[in-house]
Amino acid sequence: MSTTSTAISTVLPFDGSTNKIPAISTEINTIFLFDDSTDKISATSTAINTTTSFGDFTNEISTTSTVISIITSLDDFTNEISTTSTAISTASSFDGSTNKTPTISTEISSVFSFDYSTDKISTTSTAISTVLPFDGSTNKIPIISTEINTIFLFDDSTDKISTASTVINTITSFGDFTNEISTTSTGISTASSFDGSTTKIPAMSTESNSVFSFDDSTDKISTTSTVINTTSSFGDFTNEISTTRTGITSTSLKPLSSKPNLIGLIVGIVMAGISVPVLLGVTGYLIVRRHKQKRRDKEFQGDFDLPIDQKYLKKNQHDNGAKVYSCELSEQNPLHSTIFHSVKKWVGSLENGFKIKKIEIIQNRKKFNHFREQIEFVERHMKEQIFQPNWDCEKDMAERKIVLKRLERLYKQVDHNRIANIVRVWHGCDKKVLPKLLADGFASLEVLDDGWFGKGMYFSSSAQYASRYCQGENPCLLMCYVLVLNPFPVISCDARHDKKPEDFRFYGRGNHNNYQCHYIPVSPVTDKEFTTDYRPPKRIDDARYDELVVFESANILPQIVVHLERTLSPSRETKNELKPTAIPRTNTRTIRETKNWDQNHRAANRRRYEGVLITQKE
Repeated sequence: MSTTSTAISTVLPFDGSTNKIPAISTEINTIFLFDDSTDKISATSTAINTTTSFGDFTNEISTTSTVISIITSLDDFTNEISTTSTAISTASSFDGSTNKTPTISTEISSVFSFDYSTDKISTTSTAISTVLPFDGSTNKIPIISTEINTIFLFDDSTDKISTASTVINTITSFGDFTNEISTTSTGISTASSFDGSTTKIPAMSTESNSVFSFDDSTDKISTTSTVINTTSSFGDFTNEISTTRTGITSTSLKPLSSKPNLIGLIVGIVMAGISVPVLLGVTGYLIVRRHKQKRRDKEFQGDFDLPIDQKYLKKNQHDNGAKVYSCELSEQNPLHSTIFHSVKKWVGSLENGFKIKKIEIIQNRKKFNHFREQIEFVERHMKEQIFQPNWDCEKDMAERKIVLKRLERLYKQVDHNRIANIVRVWHGCDKKVLPKLLADGFASLEVLDDGWFGKGMYFSSSAQYASRYCQGENPCLLMCYVLVLNPFPVISCDARHDKKPEDFRFYGRGNHNNYQCHYIPVSPVTDKEFTTDYRPPKRIDDARYDELVVFESANILPQIVVHLERTLSPSRETKNELKPTAIPRTNTRTIRETKNWDQNHRAANRRRYEGVLITQKE
């Protein structure tokens, strides 16, 4: 969000023969940045240039430097928007023999609370403190203190919000004889639009009439009368919003000269007026953003969404990467028990010498939002002719249709409110690859092998089968949700039992034609206990496991990490690791060392270890 230009022009007529203030012109340039990883918005650059002309010869006031720094943090756990630091520093020079205003310093601290039950954001406390030191023997303005209380209303029925931008115009007159400062007209006009076909706010207008009187006995300027009426238009009906309490208290010493000097007071009021729109703009942006997020969450509901409240996830808690939030599940925690037992049920029996060590939920918010966008993309293209299967040139169509029916049963295991097809699958890997995989996606993994059934990212609906690829010191299973647009069924004639893997139909190739993924039911070729050769059986009903080859990383959403520990004795582990494959080799191949040993890196014998050179001979 970038406020490239905001201009505030104020006319301040001053009654004097030679001392006149024709105009105050202010230009504001602000750039706001929002960081998704930290949920923070900050004004990284705000420049305010104010020029005030006073007289023609000796009374010149110019604001040479003004810096506003605002840091706003959004706390997911307490639902508070808090301006932790706002500093306004202005250097003003006054050209006169005895009257100089060296510095104006203003601090603003605001805490905004959000009430989900009523959809209200209110400014519970806003303090504006301005110090205006004035260098003169008798004329000093020690302090201006301002307190502002504002209530923002939100209408759920119309999805409208009341405030996003504000323009303030003020005309102030000064009387020479009565020593009164009267704000004869103050208008605040706000126009805000909400992203949606029917969610627009035409206008919000506010009128304020205030009378400031000067008490000679106490040397104070006080607000004797302030009336603020606010009208907000929402569609076909009108909601009246009234700010019932707005207090502005100014304390000043009465100047002893015949011509009262209100330069510092005027500049202070202008600076305070500038600060309020900036805060309202930031607050309005956060309000709109939060509501749009809530509305979008309702559009995407299902198992792929977080199973627990997002506030329980901590950033970078288990060394899963700087962009990843996670929460370790505890079976004893009543908030975790449901999803904990569901994950154990999905994992099922592990027969490869593993048992569950711990389970954690993970989320990369950027990848999660990208996955939801990908759902919309897939749904837009599901009915297009280019993504429809073309079976005319394929063999054994009856067998391929049986494979697709098996895949359709996996669709039904995932509950959601979208029309796209989504499956729950597993990926076996070592913990060392998680930071890069979870932060940057599966496309970041370095794939050395061409792949038996296609050069892509490999998954299985069976956690037991995926655990066969859990190598290294810290094995783990990664549960993912995968979007399926138009799968191609791979059957036995595409990977015949009497062929070498290099001769398979899809060995080392990308996706077949326009098919987004390959789905392969597999079974072991031999009955040996530790065989690693799994291919499509001649009868699909005999398939014990399956494999899904995905070619687009955006279609993959990791959600659960199941950390495993080994239960096999060292002797059996050694036997399992070094068992030779039954697949004949025709040449010598060396697999180079890599950091990412996992299910996706498929050597012919499918057994890899980090930091080890494996040589396969004929």
